Amino acid sequence: MTIFAAMEATPKPISKRGGRREGAGRSKQYGEQTSTLCFRVPQTHREKITAMVRAYLEGLKLEYKSKKHDPEYGC
Repeated sequence: MTIFAAMEATPKPISKRGGRREGAGRSKQYGEQTSTLCFRVPQTHREKITAMVRAYLEGLKLEYKSKKHDPEYGC
């Protein structure tokens, strides 16, 4: 038996990872696709800018959640 014949005789290992499923994964927090944003800010204003951005995003999140459960919005 040659080396190539032995390699062909061994079965391919079965992957134990799961596949992609419809609806799987984390739900959208803002009702649309998101992207990562990175930019430079002065060190002295870093905390203030971070707090402003987080507060704005929290407002968007609350707005989306209120629309989602509004009787006039959907079903």
